[in-house]
Order: sequence, then C-alpha cells, then structure tokens
Amino acid sequence: KNFDKCYKPLDSSNVKIIHIILTRFLIEFGADMDFRTKLYGEKYIRNGYRVMSKYLISSLENQSCKDFIWVLMLGNKANIEFVRSIMKFNCTFEYRIIYIKDLKNNLNKLSNGFNILITTRIDYDDIIYYDAVNDVRKAINLKKPILLHGYNRGLYYFESNKKFYENYRKNGTKGALGIFLSLIIVLNKINTTITIHDIGAHTHVRYNLLNKYIIKIYINFVLNLNYPTHDYYQE
Repeated sequence: KNFDKCYKPLDSSNVKIIHIILTRFLIEFGADMDFRTKLYGEKYIRNGYRVMSKYLISSLENQSCKDFIWVLMLGNKANIEFVRSIMKFNCTFEYRIIYIKDLKNNLNKLSNGFNILITTRIDYDDIIYYDAVNDVRKAINLKKPILLHGYNRGLYYFESNKKFYENYRKNGTKGALGIFLSLIIVLNKINTTITIHDIGAHTHVRYNLLNKYIIKIYINFVLNLNYPTHDYYQE
C-alpha cells in the first residue's frame, strides 16, 4: 500500500528496481577474546534484538517507500537457528536472516529479472530519516552504470545519558559517507552483483571503489549534505 509513495525515476516506467538493505550482526572485530566470548552469548543477542527493534526496525518501518528487502547478515560462526528463534520482527516489509557467506547467492537470486540493483549499508543500532529510501531512488541515473550515494551528517545518541552529540564525517578523497550508504548498479551495464558490503569499510569506500574495480570512468558520486541522519550507539 506504500508503493504509490515510492519515487519513480524519470523515463523508467519499464525499469524494475530491487533495493536490498544490509545490516551486519555478530561479526568479530579485532582479537579481543573477551568480546568474542560475549558476542555469541544470549544476553548480547537479546540486547541486539532490543536495539534493532527500537531504532533500526522502527526507522525502516517509518519509511515513506517500503519497496525494499532488509537482510540481516550474521557472522559465519553464529548459530543462525538460535538467532532466528529470538529475532521475530513484526515488520510490514520483507526481511531475511542469512550468513554473510550466503549473501552473493541470495542476491543473484533476488536480483534476477531486475534492471537496477541498490544495496545499502546500515548498522543494527542506527536510525535513518523517513524519506531515505526515496532519496536513494531519486539518485538513480540510467546513464550511469554505477553510482554511490550517501550522507555525511549525523548525530550520535547515547542511551546511558539520553544525549545527542553532533557528528560531521568528512574523510577527504577516501570518502566515508555515513550510515545509509548505497551502491546503485545498472545490471545490464555492469555484469556483476557487487554490493556496498563488498567495497569495504566506511572510511575507504570511495578509495576502494576507484582502485579495486576497473570502472573509473563510470563513477558518479552523489554527496548529499542536505539531509541529516542519526547514528544511535549503545553504551
């Protein structure tokens, strides 16, 4: 019922768009053994479910355009059946819980028959403003085979003291763009299902895209500074 609120790119009445929003969870960072022990525990998973429901899911539920699929990607060492037993979201949009190792196979199946593939990265404790999905759709340019779109303004929020802190991200030519970073691919011009997840960390997205993939002449960066985003982090 919300599809009539989804922006349709000019001259694209016959263009089929699929938008996949990717969120990582239970991923090991660094060599901190204490963190790794806590990471797979029931307490950590249930708290992650609480945070996702309160912030991320509510912001996706409030999107003016819900023409997307949310994919929660688990680290390959996680117990996916246990996570699924806990995380039963009451969503009006489609979602899936998969292992990161299975992302490519899922995307190949999901994107079959579509002309435009959008993949967006957002963390499980983040929130985005109500028109973010539409904003990404407005950036689609059928003449540009690959397009990077995102934001670099935001706020940190700490649950412990209920306060916001201003954050402005600007990382020069390497390019970190914020929490709702999207890669838009015209599939019949770029014969690959490269995703925003493949490119690497926020702080090196632009650098990696330009240097690891031989598509420099096709790149068009959309740096949107007009819409603030909100980063929510738990303490």
